[in-house]
Order: sequence, then C-alpha cells, then structure tokens
Amino acid sequence: MTAYKALFQPLEIRGKTARNRLFSSGHVPGYTPEGYPNDRYIAYNREKAKGGIGLITFGGSTNIARESTSIFGGLNLRADDDIPHYRRLARAVQGEGARIMCQITHMGRHCRTDCAEWLPVAAPSQVRDPGGGRALPREMDEEDIALAIQDYVTGARRLAEAGLDGVEIISSMHLPGQFLSTLSNRRTDGYGGSLENRLRFLKEVLEACRAAVPDDFWVGVRYTADESNEGGISADEGVEVARLLGEHGVADFLNVN
Repeated sequence: MTAYKALFQPLEIRGKTARNRLFSSGHVPGYTPEGYPNDRYIAYNREKAKGGIGLITFGGSTNIARESTSIFGGLNLRADDDIPHYRRLARAVQGEGARIMCQITHMGRHCRTDCAEWLPVAAPSQVRDPGGGRALPREMDEEDIALAIQDYVTGARRLAEAGLDGVEIISSMHLPGQFLSTLSNRRTDGYGGSLENRLRFLKEVLEACRAAVPDDFWVGVRYTADESNEGGISADEGVEVARLLGEHGVADFLNVN
C-alpha cells in the first residue's frame, strides 16, 4: 500500500478528524426488519470500526418522509422516537475510534404505493419509475417541494441530536437525482429545464440542512455523475454538477457514484 499513503492520513472536516481516508459507503445489509438500528446492525458496524476504518456511512436509503417507502428493507428516520436507536449506534462506532454518518433519502418515484401507509408516490414529473416499485407518480407542486425539504431538515436534525458526525444526502436516482436527471424531470418551472434549475432542489436541501445542524456537523452529497448509458446525465454534465456544487459551497464533500 506504499503507493497509497494518503489513504492512511487523517482527514479533517469542520474541525473534526477522521483517522484515515478509508470509508464504508451507505448500503442495506437487510438486518433491520424493525426499520431502526438493532443489535445485529450495531454489531455489524462496530466490527468495521474495530478494524480501523476512518468513517462509516450507514443506512443506505434511510427514509425521512412518510410517503417515502423502502423497497429494500432499509432504515426509517421519521420520528423523534427513532433518535435513541441511532444514538446507540453512534456511540458504539465512535467508541471504537471511527466517525459515523447516515445517508438519508426521500425516494420520490422510486417507491411503492402498496406498503407502509399506502400514500401516493410524488416526484418531479409524472414519469414512471422503470425499476423499484414501478409507480406512476404525481407531479410535485411547490408545497410538496417545501414539505420534502423540511423532511430532510428534520432528518438531519435528528441525526445531530443522536450524536452522529454528519449526514449524506443521496441524490442518484432518489428525489434530488430525479430533479437533476432529464430522464425523470420534465418540468418547465424553476425546477426544470436548465442544469442549474434541475440542481435547485438539491441546493435548497443542502442549504436548509446546513442551517439546521451544528457548525461541526458534516453535510454532504452522494450523486451519480454519468447516466449516459440510459440517456440521462452525461459525464460532462456530471463534472459540471460537481463544479456547481463546489461553487455553491455548502456541501462538505461529494461522494461520486
């Protein structure tokens, strides 16, 4: 590993240091039928921390909105009652010397209508999801958009209260990515059309979350930089998204998928 010495160097963000640059990305191991971090899930992540990893991002697709249903058996973060479960996980991982973040999501059209509370699926445009729940969503209006942003804020606040080190907003094919991609965004208002307009929702989510959490709490983005094989975001557009988010200056990191 002598060619990759930087991997083992500390990384400081907002005054908090990860002991190295090795991290575990958000994913769903299927250990949480209850919808919150249980003993098995905590043990799974504690072992990674014991192994010396610098950062654990857990909770791939952790849902923060009532109408955002999990199609993968992931975590939920929809109520203050969930906070103690996330606090237990944070303390277990941090106690082994690692930093810990949670990836949160509103899944938009990538949901099912026949589970949880059977609520209608909402998305940027009325374009059917080609995978997942195969839902045909209703188009979100400005009130829907404002409510979704508030759900992100509440989710980030709950994670901060639970003592985590940060939050990762997943864009990709989730709601922010559905606004961003021409495959799913046919809008003609301020949230559609140009790349800058399609990026507006994600920027507003970042701004609102940043304003709601402590200064040393990390706020970042995981996004898909190239959908060209499907006819969506090209590699050049993906690079431009990174430039625009860097210029925006609110995200502490970009996790490029």
